[in-house]
Amino acid sequence: MIIIGLVLLIAAIVVGAAAVSANLGTAHAVSNGFSVFGHYFSSSAGILFIGGIVVGAVGMLGLSLILSGYWRSTRDHAATRRELRKTRRQAGAAPSAKPKPAPSS
Repeated sequence: MIIIGLVLLIAAIVVGAAAVSANLGTAHAVSNGFSVFGHYFSSSAGILFIGGIVVGAVGMLGLSLILSGYWRSTRDHAATRRELRKTRRQAGAAPSAKPKPAPSS
């Protein structure tokens, strides 16, 4: 889950950076199109804005996958540590099974 999140987040950053660096126009039309991963894009500023929203949503999805994977593993490790402490307490409180030596006369 963390790996998928990292891939999505990095892809969103790359696409966003390529779009921003290629958008040099000051009018509503994107004067010079740009290509990302071999796909050529050219459209209006409104479409570029909607694309930015989609890229931002994908980036947030990637970040949420990273964080949920992190918190899940942290929660699992905490449960394992609690179980280990409980087992150690039970082992320490249990009477020893060693036979007592016979009294010598």
